[in-house]
Amino acid sequence: MNNSWKITVAAIATFLILGCSSNHRFTGFYNDHKREARLALAVPKFMVNIFIPKEDRDVVKRLTKGMKKIKVLYEHRTADALSRDLDLFIGSQEYATYFLYKDDGSRLALHAFEDEEEIHEIIMKLDANDEIVIVTLQGKMDLQDFNRALENTVNLD
Repeated sequence: MNNSWKITVAAIATFLILGCSSNHRFTGFYNDHKREARLALAVPKFMVNIFIPKEDRDVVKRLTKGMKKIKVLYEHRTADALSRDLDLFIGSQEYATYFLYKDDGSRLALHAFEDEEEIHEIIMKLDANDEIVIVTLQGKMDLQDFNRALENTVNLD
C-alpha cells in the first residue's frame, strides 16, 4: 500500500509539473543561444518596470498586458548568424509577422505566436550596425487587446 501511494503521488506531481509548465516555443531557441550571446537575460515582467521611464509606462503596459516573462539576447560578434538562426526559427514555428521596418541598414521586426484568440509569445528583433537585440515576451494576451495596443502605439507618432 505504501509503494502504490508513492507511485500515485509521483504520477500526479509529474502530471502537474508537465501540464502546468509554460513550455514556450522560444525557450529552446533562447537556451541554445544564450551562452554565445553577449547578454542573455530572462526576468519576470515586473522587474523591467524599474528601468522604464514613468512617461513610457502606459505604452509598455498596453503592449505587455498578460505577459509574464521577458527574455533578451544581445550579440554583436556573431549578429548575422544569430539573426539568420532566428529567421529560420520563426519561419519553422508558424509565427505571424506583424511588422517589418527597414532603414539605412537597420531592421526592426515584430512576430507573435498565436493560438486561437491569444498571443503566447511576442518576439521583437532589432538588427542595426552589426548588432542584434532580441526581446521576447511570454504569457497570454488577448489577440484583440494586442491588435488595439499595436494600433494605439503606431498612432502615437
